Amino acid sequence: MTSNRTRLLAPVLALALVSVHVLPAFAADSPTSAVKATHLVGVSSLKSGASATVSVQNGALQIDGKSGPTTIIKLSSVEDVYTGTEATQGGGKVGQAAKVGAMAAPYDAGAVLTLILWVKVDLLTVLYRGENGDLHSVLLTVTKGKADPLRSQMIAGGAHATERKAQ
Repeated sequence: MTSNRTRLLAPVLALALVSVHVLPAFAADSPTSAVKATHLVGVSSLKSGASATVSVQNGALQIDGKSGPTTIIKLSSVEDVYTGTEATQGGGKVGQAAKVGAMAAPYDAGAVLTLILWVKVDLLTVLYRGENGDLHSVLLTVTKGKADPLRSQMIAGGAHATERKAQ
């Protein structure tokens, strides 16, 4: 009787643990002037996957990474700004622990556990001209719902962007 109860309660306990610790970290909150982002490519002073803070101020897009100097992109040099949504597997340290727990869960209960670790994020791609007129791009991921307000702030500050077509 005890082993049956343990088999039933283990996946429920793992699910509760993940929902309490992981899901609030990915909840979209109201837009602010500074947005936490993950750098994918485009800023030479940051590694791919590095955390950064992105803000639009003083006529520039500022990307402030913890490991390097702040990158400043003048909004007047921005050629285009693209946004999109992508699904990715998140988690961090808690996610790693949940994945290990998923492997140990009986009766394929771990498959359900790994499914809830998938989250949607926004992609922000900025195309801009450098000082010599050469074309550069920066690709960042931000919390879902944050890319479009950043794009709007950039356009309001003087960035060029192509008009979106309604779908």
